[in-house]
Amino acid sequence: MATGIKEDALKLVHNLPDGATWDDLFQKVYERIIVEKSLAELREGRSYTTAEVRQRLGL
Repeated sequence: MATGIKEDALKLVHNLPDGATWDDLFQKVYERIIVEKSLAELREGRSYTTAEVRQRLGL
């Protein structure tokens, strides 16, 4: 699963439906960025349970 960013980007583009727009591409790239950042936070132990979030927000 250690592919390069260019390979990942090409896969992302090839998986877009015919007629996709630049906005569609941007959305997919944005989603990928958010998922990658979230996974990194989990690996680094920077995550919270629902109870912890509620407590921090006073809910």
